Amino acid sequence: MKVSNQQIAEAVFFKLYHRVGFDETTPEIETDAAALRLAHNLISKQSPNLSLSDRDCLIEREFEKFGCKFYTRNGNFAYLNFNNSTEIEEETWKSMCQEIYD
Repeated sequence: MKVSNQQIAEAVFFKLYHRVGFDETTPEIETDAAALRLAHNLISKQSPNLSLSDRDCLIEREFEKFGCKFYTRNGNFAYLNFNNSTEIEEETWKSMCQEIYD
């Protein structure tokens, strides 16, 4: 099934904001900063341009768990288009959403 990247971004935001599935080795300040950064992108409806910072790498890693592919710009920034969709197996999508939202 195809899931919009914006819908995946909302799930990633919820996961980061509520620290679902993170252990003590991931500093809370990093997940908070990543959630805030992603919230800004969602509210302003701007696709994220991610740099090489720890916060942005955390966001990218969470998107990649859903199968999202980032495009590199200028060698320093990764870009994900909210207007595109990502192909994901329905069972995988349901299980990931259940893990996040339960």
